[in-house]
This record gives sequence, structure tokens and C-alpha cells, in this order.
Amino acid sequence: MNEIEKRLYAQLKEMYPNGEVVSLQNKDLSLYHQVRNYGIENKMKPREVVEKLGFRHVRKKKENDDKLIERFKSELLLLYPDKIVKGLSQRNQVLYQEMHRYTKLQNITKEKFLEEIGFGYVREHKHIETSEEIEQMILSLYPNKQLPVLIEFKNRHPEFVNKLLKAARQESKTEMGFLESRGFSVDAPVYQGVKRRYPIDKACIKRLHHEYQCTTTSEFAELLGVTRQYISAIALSTPKRKPKKVWEDTLTENEKQEVMIMIQNREFVFKDNETIIRIYKHLNDDKQFAIFYKKKDILKCLFNLSSDIFEELISYRFHELEERDFKIIKEIEKRGFSKGNAVRLESADDELVTLLINRLYRSKWSSRKEYVNFLGWEYVDGRTYTYEELKERVLPYIDGDGYFRMTREDEDYYTLKNLFSRRGFSSTEEWITHLGFKYQRTRNVPTKEKYQERLKSFIVYDNKIYIQSVANQRFYQLLLFYGQRKGMTLNEVINYLGYERLYKEELPNGYVPYVWKPDNSDYIMREDFQDMLEELVIDETSKELFLQPEDKLYQDLVNFAEAQNKTIFELLEEWGYTLSKQNPFFTDTLTEEQSSQLEHLKSAQGDLETSVTQEQKIKRSKRLVREIKKLYNYRCQICTHNDNGETIPYIIKSDGTHYVEVHHIIQLSEADLIEIDFELDSYENVICVCSHHHRVLHFHNGGYDKLIADENGKLYFVSKQGDKLKIYHNLHLQPRESLMPEPS
Repeated sequence: MNEIEKRLYAQLKEMYPNGEVVSLQNKDLSLYHQVRNYGIENKMKPREVVEKLGFRHVRKKKENDDKLIERFKSELLLLYPDKIVKGLSQRNQVLYQEMHRYTKLQNITKEKFLEEIGFGYVREHKHIETSEEIEQMILSLYPNKQLPVLIEFKNRHPEFVNKLLKAARQESKTEMGFLESRGFSVDAPVYQGVKRRYPIDKACIKRLHHEYQCTTTSEFAELLGVTRQYISAIALSTPKRKPKKVWEDTLTENEKQEVMIMIQNREFVFKDNETIIRIYKHLNDDKQFAIFYKKKDILKCLFNLSSDIFEELISYRFHELEERDFKIIKEIEKRGFSKGNAVRLESADDELVTLLINRLYRSKWSSRKEYVNFLGWEYVDGRTYTYEELKERVLPYIDGDGYFRMTREDEDYYTLKNLFSRRGFSSTEEWITHLGFKYQRTRNVPTKEKYQERLKSFIVYDNKIYIQSVANQRFYQLLLFYGQRKGMTLNEVINYLGYERLYKEELPNGYVPYVWKPDNSDYIMREDFQDMLEELVIDETSKELFLQPEDKLYQDLVNFAEAQNKTIFELLEEWGYTLSKQNPFFTDTLTEEQSSQLEHLKSAQGDLETSVTQEQKIKRSKRLVREIKKLYNYRCQICTHNDNGETIPYIIKSDGTHYVEVHHIIQLSEADLIEIDFELDSYENVICVCSHHHRVLHFHNGGYDKLIADENGKLYFVSKQGDKLKIYHNLHLQPRESLMPEPS
């Protein structure tokens, strides 16, 4: 014994000198916890610890135990007047089970218990029937060897439940296999009027659904004559013992040939009236397969494939491709494109284009070209032209003097502009002269005049207009971008265009707001989109722009691209743009837009009034919260937003924006405790943070209420315990000592 065991033994011996430990928890709770904790450390129950120390754990007798013992004695006397108990489990199963449970709780054997109540016990030596004896017993019941459905047979003759199972195990067979080997016929179960001819292999079904890409629950249910819920229950079950494999796991030469033909036809599934063959891929290992084979009355399931079948699967790229990939490959081949050749798609509504769009949705490939190259072909966009073909497209816009005449309203304007942009031409003049034509700048309709014309539709009276931000979202957004370009607010833009803005409460009674329904032709929409995209360009040379998936403009572009059977990446590439993966938002200096937002933020603060409801509540400025979130683009100022620091996974809301919270550095509830010369509910006292860092600022090591700067001007929060927490992104905060008085 170690030191702990010796100490526990001494304490138990002092308390229970007779060696029987009863109600330790009630007698000495402290000692009970010592025993229990020692058991937890050594993965033992308290009873096991007591027994290891040489004591016997005895359950405290309850008040009704004596009545129970008296009943046991009276019932045993009726069965065994001579007080010698023999074969109790056979004579009275219920009494046997009750006595078994009681003795187990008392931690004594049945023999000792019977001895204590005045009975003797003789262990009965059971006779184990041989397979031949069991066969003769069944034959005596069914001389014609025709048995009912197996479950019905067991219900009629419960004595055969264990006997039949043991006989089958002796010969390493299933129960059905044992009966059939002895010449018995068993009726097939009927499900929804159809007889089931096949055994259910729970081991195979569970493994297919648990380890492989198996979603054929309905097919198995129909095939085996059971419900889908039954198959699902098998797949999700956790059996106490490993289920026995029932279906065969080897193929004949003819069956193997059928599988080979199916692989060569690049099919994951083959079905006809008599045959079902399926190939399943493993969930975690691309080079591991399973094959399910059914033909007439034969069911087989293979997890360990022969080398020739495995090599054939690998050679036909089953480990890399899915069923839909093979469908696309066959569609490409049907169009006469040989492997390695260029695939050129001419029609936008082509069935193959639709298949490609659907395959690329939420996939690892960013373009059709990348995906088609993966399949083994070179992809050429049908919109790709030779210089001669481009020259032919330009000719309709060449006047009699050889000058190029085209405006942004012309249908081919953006197509030609971007085709040449991808070839490295930086201006229209450059590619026009390259083709051998003359160039003279054609003045497009100025943006100011264009927007002035559009705003006429929004006039309520005189030069006063009312424009809704939601119903006219795209035009509203265009005006905002136009204002950003000129450093104006929306109201200033409207005034600049010669109008005055009305608000909803200023509208005349009965006025129905105008909803702008623009011409849906592609070139009008392209013009609007490109006006907005130009404001997002972060590199003029490469036309690289930053656009976030949660932005409304991003979603609009996705929808516009899908309407043309393109991805957003292909659309932007066609227009001459590329998406940047770097967020240019977090910088050390304010952009013009952020400077404007900061001015709005400074004017947004509350007066810290209190309202009395059932409890006192402080009124906070909702505008301040809104403006600080916008200033930091709904990003946490403390998260690093890269892979090298503490970055918390984003919470994306249903509208696509990130969930962030606003933290007051000095709590509003503490306003009465300090004297300050600025408003607590102002931009000087708030920070935009994720929910994780919000909790850290409040509670970690007493909370953070002090801001300090290092020698490089970087800000840090300091907790009451002296811990530092860096602020990675700051556009508005200044260092500030805690204003809270020290506790006395």
C-alpha cells in the first residue's frame, strides 16, 4: 500500500472493525470524499476502493428489506420444501431476477444470501444441446421443414431464441444460414405487401453510412423491405457488441467484369431491373472505396477491393472526381473536344455552361478555366477573339474618314474596352491606333448631366425631390459614390445637381414616392456598376479593387453575373478588374471618407439622461454606436485580422455584416463617481470590439479602464492587475489614464 491507502485503511478500520463498510457517506462525509477523490484519480468507484483496501462494501438495509426477504423465503419454500435451491432461473425467472438484483446491491453472492436466510444452494449443470439436437427439436415442430418468418418463429417458441443463436455461432453462420444448411425453408417477411428476400447486414449498413459518402437510405429501405427510419437507426446506433457481417465480400469473375465495365464507363452507380452496383468514396480518404453489389437474390458489400479494381478506379480518377465531374466530362466529349485540346464555348445558354456554373458554385475553383484545366482540357472563353476578329467588331464604329466613333451607350463599348484592357492596352486611343484607325475623343454625356436628368423623376414640386434609400437602392448608392468622389455628403450632392432634398415627414398628403425602374439593358447596368467599382480601386495600374462579400454591391454583382451564366470573378475579369484579398481599410492614416465619418462620430454623443421604468436605465446614443461601427467597417479594433495574432472567428449576421459591439472605456454607470470635462457617451470614450474582446475588457483581471501609448504611439489597454492588451486598429482614440478613484 502507498501512504494514502495506509491512511484510508487506518481510518476505515477504526470506524468499521468488523470489515463491513456501511453508509460511509452518512457516518463520515470527509472520509467519504477522501475515498471518492482517491477513486477518481485512479479511475475507480468508491466501492472498488473500499474492496481494494480489504473491506466489504455493504448497502444499508432499508425499512422494506425485511419484508422483501420474508417474501423471498415464502416463495422459495413453495418451490423448494426441502430448502435446497436448484435451477431457480428455470422454475421462476421473475423471482430469480429480483434476487439477483438484491444480492448485487448488497454486494454478496446468491449462495451466501441463501445461506443467511436458511437455504442451501446447488448449482445446476446445464446440458448444452448440439446442433443436431436443436435441428431435431425444430423438426419435431415443423416436420415439413417450412418455418414461418424468423421473428414469428421466435415469438412462438421463445425457448429457441438462445438455442438457435448458439447453434448458428457454433458453425460460424447466421441463424438463417444455419436453418438453410439443414434444409429448412423460412418465409420471407412482408413489408407493404412485398416479401423481403434479403438479410439485413447491420455491420455493412452502419459502416457505409458512418465512414463513406453514402446517402442511399431510401434505396436500402426499399431493397430490404424496411422503413427509412429503420435504416437510419442502424446507421446511428451504438451496439453493445460488434454486429456480425452477413453479406458476402468477394466477387466472382463475371461480377468483377461488370464492375470493371462500370468503372470504364465512369459511373458511380449502375441500375437495371435485376442489378444495382454502387461505388462509395470514403469521407476522409479519397483513395479508399467501397462497392455494393446486388444481382437477383445476391447481396455483396466490399470494403477491401482487389488490386485490379483499385488500380482501375485510380486510373479513371475516381479518387479526384465526383459523379457530376464525370457528367461534365461526357458533355465536353459529346461536343467533339479531345483530351488536351481547347474547349471553346460559344453560347451563353449552352447546357455545358450551366453545368459548369453549378459545379463552380461554392467550390475550390475560382474560374471555369481553372476547373476545365483540372479536368484535362484547355479552356478558351467563347468571347476571346483574334485581332482580326476584333477589328471586324470595331469596323461598324469607324466613320468615312477612318475615325473611331463610339460612346458609352453603345452596346459593345464595355466589351471592347475590357477585351483590349486584358491585352495590356491602357487607353482606348492606344488600341484604336494599334488596329490602324484614327482616334478622336467622343464626349460622353457628363455624369452630372446624366444624374440631373435622372433626378427629374423624383421631383415632388419645384426643384424639391424625395428619394428612398431602399426602393431606389442602386441609384441611391450611385449618388453616394458620386459624392465620395467629390468629397460631398448626399445632401450636398443633391444641392450640387440643382435640387433640394425633402424628407418623409415633409411630403404632401397622399404623395406616392417614385421608384426608379431603370432600363434593364446590360450596358446601362454595366455603366452604373463600373461607376461604383471605380471608387473601390486601390491600384490604378492593375485595376485591383477591394470588395467584401457582405457588401450589397457584391451581392448585386453576383446576381448580375449569374444572369449571364458567369461567376463574379469572371465578370470582374471581363471588365478589367481583379479582387484584392487584402483589406486596405485598416491603415495608420484616415482616408477622406473616414475623416468625414469621424466628424459625424464627434457630433454623435448622448447626454446620459436616465429614464425611470421598473429600474433606472441610462439613455445611450444609438447614433454614436452606429457611427463608430461604420468608422471601423464593423471590425474589432483589438483583433489582428491576420493569422499571426489573436483573431476571433467572425460572426456573420443574416444581412451579411459582421457582428460587433461598442464598449465604453469608462462605464456610463460610473458617471456620478468621477469629475470629467468630456461626455462619457462620446467618441472619446468608446471602442468597436467583437463580443469576445468586449467580455475581456469588462472582466479579465478586474477589467481594463486605462489607455497608454508606447514609444511608437501604439495604444494599449491596461487592466487593474497591470496586464496589457494592444489596440491594433485606431483612428480616433487618445491615451487616457483611468478616472476611477482608487479603492480606500
